[in-house]
Amino acid sequence: MRILTFVMAETLSAGTSLNEQIGNHLDVDMTGLWEPEDAFFDLLRDKVALHEILKETGGKEIANANISATVKVQKQAIRDNLKTAQDDGANARWLPRYLKFPFTAYTRSGAGRLSEMAARAQKLSG
Repeated sequence: MRILTFVMAETLSAGTSLNEQIGNHLDVDMTGLWEPEDAFFDLLRDKVALHEILKETGGKEIANANISATVKVQKQAIRDNLKTAQDDGANARWLPRYLKFPFTAYTRSGAGRLSEMAARAQKLSG
């Protein structure tokens, strides 16, 4: 299976909607396979996306209370919410929209090429 993973990764077409189509068709669920780590938080910079993630992980009230907070503070609030949820056993397996099939963005402007590929995949899958 490990070799098959690498073969599949090497043969999937980058820059096309093929990955999205396959993920949608196979109903891929990354929830049990992914955990937020520092690299994920380092890449988060958009305040609108952070606010939406904060809403998903902590609720609307917490997100609105932190709306004018710095990016650093909002990221820490997300981490705290995830830790609390993990300790409580509720919502412990949060998955960002970026890793779901079908892919959706956190902002109205979308996520550039990723949003285009997701839309194309949806159109092709009917």
